[in-house]
Amino acid sequence: MNQFAMVEELASLVKDNLYSKHLILSTEEALVTFLQQDTSTDGILELQPVGSYHRLLLHRLAEIYGFVHESVGEGEARHLVIERCQETAIPSVLVSDILWDHADSYTSTSSQHILKRESPEILASKLEQSLSLAPTPAPLEERQAAYLAARNRIFGPNGTEEVGSTSPKLRTDPTVARRMIAHALGRKVETKSNPDIGGNEPNTGSRNNGTQISGERRGNSSRVSSADNLKKEQIGAAKRMFANALGRPSTREK
Repeated sequence: MNQFAMVEELASLVKDNLYSKHLILSTEEALVTFLQQDTSTDGILELQPVGSYHRLLLHRLAEIYGFVHESVGEGEARHLVIERCQETAIPSVLVSDILWDHADSYTSTSSQHILKRESPEILASKLEQSLSLAPTPAPLEERQAAYLAARNRIFGPNGTEEVGSTSPKLRTDPTVARRMIAHALGRKVETKSNPDIGGNEPNTGSRNNGTQISGERRGNSSRVSSADNLKKEQIGAAKRMFANALGRPSTREK
């Protein structure tokens, strides 16, 4: 590695660290002054104690200038001792030159903008322009009419929803009630014929009036008994349903 490459490498190591850059610049200035003004016969210079990393940087700086260099001492007192020799000379390009060039290029590339407050007239004109571009809201009457039209489309003219609104039909057929009671009693549903029209032979004129009257009485008595039995079954089924809901044992009436 030539001397210029060594200078560039050392400058790149210390350019972003303020303490390292200050150490290298101050030591380089001391080395230049030592080479220009020293008249001693030994030509030895002791540097200040620093840490291990900064001693490494000082070793590289002494190598660039051609000094014989070594570290002496222990612990925090360890420092560099450099000695002038025949190869010792000030390089053509210093580390400070590269660092100053880097600082100048960074200052020229970084743009600085000064923010200024705009005048009230300019702010007012910008506000008017933004308001003119904004859409004009519809009048209140038009918005209310649109709302009512949408409400009528959804809920109907009376404000009630029309979709699926069917009134429940009342069931007046006693057959359904009989089937429910029979199911609760655990009995089989039997279809009964009309006693008025089913099971009677047609009148051929051979029967007298007394026979017809007695038949009608038997039919009336059978209808009364069947109605009483149905009423008792309904009451018993209701009692069992209530007992089951209350968790009590049900007793079936005989």
